[in-house]
Amino acid sequence: MQVVLSSNIGKVTIHAAATGELLRVIETDARALCAVFHPREPLLALGCDDGRLLLYETNSWRVVFDEELPPRRIRELNFSQSGDSLAVGIETSRTRRWFEFTIHPQSIDSEVEQ
Repeated sequence: MQVVLSSNIGKVTIHAAATGELLRVIETDARALCAVFHPREPLLALGCDDGRLLLYETNSWRVVFDEELPPRRIRELNFSQSGDSLAVGIETSRTRRWFEFTIHPQSIDSEVEQ
């Protein structure tokens, strides 16, 4: 099992849950980040303060999805229990808007193989 820690300095660190050992550091141009692992697939979703949403395949650490959402800070990410969808919370001036993405692991697998 792995634990992901996001930060306000543009880095995400991934640690082994049992030992605390640092396994990987993902550096970005973003100031603030949020990150969450997929409950079943080897995927890590990463949301940035500039509205960029990234999905990493965690065996190779390749980006398999990269999309810019409305130019607002992504504040929260949450996979459904089944892992079929990803909810993305965007901060606006007075409210939080939610977007839902449907996850198709087969299409991600084909991206990784290319």
